[in-house]
Amino acid sequence: MLLICLVCGWIYDSARGDPKEGVKPGTPFESLPASWVCPFCKAKKAYFIPFINGLVRWDMGDGPAKTATMTALDAIAEEHRIIERMLAVLTTAQAWLKKGEAVAPNQLLEAVDFLKVFADRLHHGKEEGVLFPALESHGMARTRGPIGLLLQEHAEVRMIIKALADAIPEYERSGGKAAEKIAGSLALLLELYPQHTAKEDNYIFPRGGLLLGKADLKGVLVEFRKFDEHAGFNTRRKYLELVKRLGKELGGAGEIGLEERHRDDGRGG
Repeated sequence: MLLICLVCGWIYDSARGDPKEGVKPGTPFESLPASWVCPFCKAKKAYFIPFINGLVRWDMGDGPAKTATMTALDAIAEEHRIIERMLAVLTTAQAWLKKGEAVAPNQLLEAVDFLKVFADRLHHGKEEGVLFPALESHGMARTRGPIGLLLQEHAEVRMIIKALADAIPEYERSGGKAAEKIAGSLALLLELYPQHTAKEDNYIFPRGGLLLGKADLKGVLVEFRKFDEHAGFNTRRKYLELVKRLGKELGGAGEIGLEERHRDDGRGG
């Protein structure tokens, strides 16, 4: 039987098992230890559901749609962790630009693509199209309330992303002032976004767990997955792979840092 990870799209095939983690071929998914996690994104077993004839089966198994009431909120919070890994990469990129060091334009373009598609279209799209309306319907304030503030910050993030995208072609042509513009936009993003996710992690999501019932949260999760299915699960995997690769190339996210990069390219001691 095949089961798909709803975080990254990795498929567990019981016929193949997971030999790298010591799981022999022929091991049923239900026989995997509770400590087993997705080898690609480290999501827990609860994030896997049956994948039959190319279709996600929400009506089968014990995946997120049928487990604890916080799983819908856990799913959206997990995306924060992926975005934070990209922010770690961008922190390193900004440090290089501030030092007058070059960052490849294609790497900056890939990071902007991540911000546009994964962070904004998928993640913010789920919040604005599904979660926030559900919270509003249960009494959470929008105007002059937390949802209104978060929506304002989403708009600010989009403006920063646009500024980054607009500055990269100039940077590719001439560097100089454009590098300063990019570093400045990154500084704004790196200041705003951690504060933004902290509001959601520490208030919105816990509060949502109190306001929304189990049926509400199941409905929210199903709608979240429609976003993922529309984009394609390979899209999620694409951006997870991008974060890992840029982490190795630029540093950050637990990968190569500034001093190591100097040593690796022969410029350091």
